[in-house]
Amino acid sequence: MIKTCDPALDVSSPTLKHLGIRPLLLGLGLVFAWVAWTTFWDAGLYGENVEQLVWVHRLWWGYYKHPPMPTWLLGGAIQLVGPHSWLSNTLAAICFAITGWLTWLIARELFSEKIADAAIVLWTFQQCFSVSAQIYNHNTVLVMIMAAAVYTALRAVASKKEAGWWLACGVLAGCAMLSKYQAALPLFALLVTLCINNRQPLRSLLAGLTVACAGFAVVFSPHLYWAVANNFPTLRYASAAMETGGMANRLAWVATFFVNQLRMVLPLLLTVGLSVLICKIRPPSAAAKVSGCEDSRPGKQASVWMWGLVGAPVLVLVAISLVSGSQLRNHWGVQLFQFLPLWLAWHFRRSAAFNLTRLMPVALAIHAVGFAYYASKQSDPNTVQAERRADSAYPARDMASAALAHWRLQTACPLTIIGGDFEAGLASAFIQDFPQVYSGPVATPWVKPEQIQQSGILYIAEMNIALPPDAIAVKKWFLNPAKSDTGKYVQFALKLPANACN
Repeated sequence: MIKTCDPALDVSSPTLKHLGIRPLLLGLGLVFAWVAWTTFWDAGLYGENVEQLVWVHRLWWGYYKHPPMPTWLLGGAIQLVGPHSWLSNTLAAICFAITGWLTWLIARELFSEKIADAAIVLWTFQQCFSVSAQIYNHNTVLVMIMAAAVYTALRAVASKKEAGWWLACGVLAGCAMLSKYQAALPLFALLVTLCINNRQPLRSLLAGLTVACAGFAVVFSPHLYWAVANNFPTLRYASAAMETGGMANRLAWVATFFVNQLRMVLPLLLTVGLSVLICKIRPPSAAAKVSGCEDSRPGKQASVWMWGLVGAPVLVLVAISLVSGSQLRNHWGVQLFQFLPLWLAWHFRRSAAFNLTRLMPVALAIHAVGFAYYASKQSDPNTVQAERRADSAYPARDMASAALAHWRLQTACPLTIIGGDFEAGLASAFIQDFPQVYSGPVATPWVKPEQIQQSGILYIAEMNIALPPDAIAVKKWFLNPAKSDTGKYVQFALKLPANACN
């Protein structure tokens, strides 16, 4: 393999300088480009976005499925700009852009700016940061806050004024737990990594960790109190949704988990493979001088950090699954592998295939193919007819308009409550007055029966859901009018308000 810490890897090289390209700006620009592109082609919103838009009507210390941090951030955005159907997508883009920036800073802090530049180019190919970057859920916020926690931890051990960085790290660790309880695993790995790599007096490390724990306690304690007072609803939901099985099932689940993770990073692997192939077909000139490209930290420390950020959490999660018999969830891989591009850029830092003059054109070409594929897929009118619910293909704006018109045919009262699940939340997001959604006493306990009795309710449900027996004005609304005989449809129905309105 040819060693290549040559000028081509540096963004100050003549070629890249002439083009005016900076890898970090390219990476962050691609995040916004993907979100803008997918939002343009999507007719609806993903279920995770809709869920947050349902919960944001009440900013509580927790919800029956998840901790509250993502909903709080969305609530803050709504306070600034008002409720809009595009807001969750925009917030996802901002969160992922911050994640990319912090990832670059982490790579620069651990290794060098050259390795950071290669890492951020590779980072754009993980599915959650590209083709799925418009999804706003707990993973979206978790990866951002975990990146911030790792960076502040690095600064804490490197800075002479440690107290502020340690406090920030603890506060961010608490925010990570408020995003998703899965954060406990990478936070534990981060703690172990800090201890193993510690090069300062033990007293100094313990003092810093004490400050961090204090910040964590201040942030997380109110939610913990809420969870205890409500009998841990999030944990009860997770345990009820978790499948268990024998050793054969456990091994099959682990295998399936990794197959799905390979699918999630397939564009990343394809980019690396094409770069290697081009490097073999057109090897760099033997006359190219090799410049220094050493890591900013000793090799052993870098290895420990890579194990702490990538290897150890994955191995621990697999071990927990095999021992406990619990099924691995595919979406857990979003955070587990968020630092994989750092490992690739560091591990292959001397490979010619990772020169930016080779890597960036390949990256742009593969992203262009991805843009074209997504537009083609979303342009297919049959996408919404798929057996599995195609969230982003739902004609949300038309459905919301039809539902509101159906309500207004029956009553002059304002629509303030919509009953149902995904379809109801999607319609609410595209109605200007942003009515509340009632999904049941467990999911949305802030909507009380007396409110429904007084204000009435419009039910919007998928075709296989049984409507309440006292619902009136039942109507089928077909997702594709051209297939009104055999196509999928949603149901409209309502209960009238207790008092008529003029």
